[in-house]
Amino acid sequence: MATQDHVLAEKRLQEGIAAYNDGKMEIAAEALIEAEKLFRELGDLKRAGDCRSLLADVQRENNLIEQSITSYQRAMKLYQEAGRPLNEAQAALAIGHLERQQSHLDRAQEAYERARELYSSEKGNNAQGLGNVVLALGHLELQRGNIDRATVLYQEAISYFSNAQDSINEADSRQSLADILRLARRFDEAAEAYRQALEVYQEKRDVYGVVDALSGLGRIYLDQRRLEESADYFGDAVERSRPIEYELGEADGNLGLSEVAELRGQVDQALTGAQLALQRYTDKRNALGTAHTNRVLGEINMRRGQLSYANSTMESALRAYKAIAYRIGQAETTAGLGDIQRR
Repeated sequence: MATQDHVLAEKRLQEGIAAYNDGKMEIAAEALIEAEKLFRELGDLKRAGDCRSLLADVQRENNLIEQSITSYQRAMKLYQEAGRPLNEAQAALAIGHLERQQSHLDRAQEAYERARELYSSEKGNNAQGLGNVVLALGHLELQRGNIDRATVLYQEAISYFSNAQDSINEADSRQSLADILRLARRFDEAAEAYRQALEVYQEKRDVYGVVDALSGLGRIYLDQRRLEESADYFGDAVERSRPIEYELGEADGNLGLSEVAELRGQVDQALTGAQLALQRYTDKRNALGTAHTNRVLGEINMRRGQLSYANSTMESALRAYKAIAYRIGQAETTAGLGDIQRR
């Protein structure tokens, strides 16, 4: 009888996975809940944890964030009882990402630190897992505006991923470090980090990574007012994004081209580019991109003499930056609002 129950539990789990992969989220949730119940009754807590973790993934896809966090917490408890620290760490990491997404930065840090503790408890440590944790902690510190701390964490992530021989995540960490170096106006070092990442993405045929690295290089040249080179990189990012339907990559490129056009005094072209970017970011519910674009639209409309609209979009940007606790953006936007008030 127990064998039959185990077969049924596995069958429902596989049906849940298949439905999830097909985008049938309601069917997936029903199958996973039933499978978890069966595995718990059988005393297979590891598989029950797998079911609950997958259910959390389904809930996350449906934007049921609080339910997803609760499910990951239940999965952690099941994994702990089953003596599966790596699975428990992965669930803790997922909780951290969701808490950070909601700008619950202290809760996110608590979850990340729990994941780090679990990965560190592994014999010989777990370089891959620890790399994921410190990369996430780097993003968290950047969100808080702690640039020096974020820099150290990104460097740690590069080291961990190098030890794990994970070249893609190492490249992602280099890109994050490059972003920080650019903010610090250490342009040569930032460009080198972007190029190192770009080389890996090209070698591994990671087309999305290639687009992101191109936009990063475009932004370095934009900050240096090397507008022709900047436009080339942003334009390349847009062109490479379209065939692969990478909407956020296309939005990043269009926003960059808009900023280039603004600096060239091509205000109408700048406005069109920013509006295209805003539409993409809005469609993808990308709060940071939306905030960046509204700030740029505020600058463009200030140039056009439309101060009321400029003020409105800048205030929208400031609200968005505050909502996601992105302090660097808050400072830049507050300065922009001050410029408008002085007009």
